[in-house]
Amino acid sequence: MKKILAIAVMAAAMLTSCVKNEIVSPAGEINFKDFMVSTKALVLPGETAVANLPTTYTFGAFALYTGTYEGVTGETAPDAIYVNDLEVAYKTSYWGFAAQPMYWPTNKADKLDFYAYFPYNATVADWDDVNNCVKLTAADLGTTLGDQTDWMIAAKEVGRNSDNGQVPVAFRHITSMLVFNAYDATPDTRYQNLVTIKKIEVKQAAYTGDYTNNAWTADGASRADVVVYDDATGVDVPLTTPANVTTATSGALIVVPEDVQAATTLVVTYDIAESADHVYEAATGKTVEIAVNGLNGTWEAGKKYVYTIKFDLVNGANEHLQEIIFEQPTVLPWVEEVVGEYDNI
Repeated sequence: MKKILAIAVMAAAMLTSCVKNEIVSPAGEINFKDFMVSTKALVLPGETAVANLPTTYTFGAFALYTGTYEGVTGETAPDAIYVNDLEVAYKTSYWGFAAQPMYWPTNKADKLDFYAYFPYNATVADWDDVNNCVKLTAADLGTTLGDQTDWMIAAKEVGRNSDNGQVPVAFRHITSMLVFNAYDATPDTRYQNLVTIKKIEVKQAAYTGDYTNNAWTADGASRADVVVYDDATGVDVPLTTPANVTTATSGALIVVPEDVQAATTLVVTYDIAESADHVYEAATGKTVEIAVNGLNGTWEAGKKYVYTIKFDLVNGANEHLQEIIFEQPTVLPWVEEVVGEYDNI
């Protein structure tokens, strides 16, 4: 039994109690700083600046005693759990435990280590007492773009008591993000501005896995073909400078970090307009499939991978114009014609 937890969650009537180690007050409530996330979450995947976690979200938190503590029945235990995966929410002016306030141990020598994860999910998150960290079991990212679960973990805050004030929480992304750019590198101006991308699909990317001790194990059976862009009108491929093919909210895909599988490919569907000189005829629904592990072998946690699709209708492997060329010209010799002599000049 924990030293203070059992009595800290009782009704306000117990505030008048005089029993040792049972005296609590609202000033002793555990709460968290509002500077929450080390990079913006999937809400704005194109951003890289530090930002606050939106106040409409919640996260989960664990707290452990830093060392051996004395329980109310006299037993001792190392690193015992003080707060076991409770939800934290924004409460008008501060972040605190959602269901009821949680309070610091009245003995300030009983310091706490804090661990947090986002988003709160009691059926997925648990405490890994072997590796002393938060673990996620069968964590599902989902495959609906713009509505995926952006799992994040905060670095532990160690050795804290009520004198330290609010508990800092800085989340870091633990999934991998994929975004897609494109540009037209065709050197001949006659064949520029002909390409329109209609669809981009990532095949066989993992969206479910287990996370513990700072590492993922992807569920090999949980893979999906995910369309990250699909539009009948399409998007014209810009010249020279790579540009985002899709919008920030619909064009970013998060996946379970892993060694990129051979079956994971990128399929691009595009149209080509007819060129003014009629060398290129109009063509629709052309596709190219690219093995992702040929570009990079590993998706690492917390990294955003920007894949740039380069079109070159003159020199590209998928579209290659055959230039009309000539053999070395030769010059035939003059044919000599003898026409006679002029006499007596």
